[in-house]
Amino acid sequence: TLSKKLVSGIRNAINSQKGNVFAIGVAMIGPIDENGAIYGTHNFFGIKSFPVKSIIESNFNYPVVIYNDISASAVAEQLIGGGSYSDFIYIGIANGLGAGIIHNNSLMTSSDQYASEFGHTTIDYNGKVCPCGNTGCLELYVSENILCQRLSAEVGKKIRVEDFKNLVDNQNCDKIFTDVAEKLAIGMVNLSNLISPNAFILGYKAYYLPDKYIKMIEEK
Repeated sequence: TLSKKLVSGIRNAINSQKGNVFAIGVAMIGPIDENGAIYGTHNFFGIKSFPVKSIIESNFNYPVVIYNDISASAVAEQLIGGGSYSDFIYIGIANGLGAGIIHNNSLMTSSDQYASEFGHTTIDYNGKVCPCGNTGCLELYVSENILCQRLSAEVGKKIRVEDFKNLVDNQNCDKIFTDVAEKLAIGMVNLSNLISPNAFILGYKAYYLPDKYIKMIEEK
């Protein structure tokens, strides 16, 4: 079960550190309630409630800290990555699309420790209906799964993010990448006008976007 895998993974991690552990930190998908449980996420194998913190606390005698994965990524960039800014926005492309916001050197979160619902901002008010209930959400057009599906349909074989670099010279794939870059750029402009960051950092599977499209996003 998922609970057993969680406990087993943490135990292996602790054993690998040979006693040099003082707390357990977990970065996980979805909105997180005040008890450290996942609830209401749309991209987690249909699981709507999973008490992560209580499972860990019942199996280990360590303090447990729970963060949304995108928020945790923003903090990691601030501490040991490329986030040498007092104000920046970390954009993570994965199954969905999230944003972790560092403002005045502090992480901005809601009461449920959730990152910005960037992926559920509307990019097309006449667009597709999202599982969240909104219409035309940005992550319906900009996410790992959607991009890989579109590219796979174009080339007639399964495409992974690691394959993106090999598709730049394909004109039809170029159109798909360009469409995604343009939509992401529009969303980032809207977010920038609300937050006024010093920089954006693209992470998670955005790492695999060819430089051509990163430059396109910057220009737009």
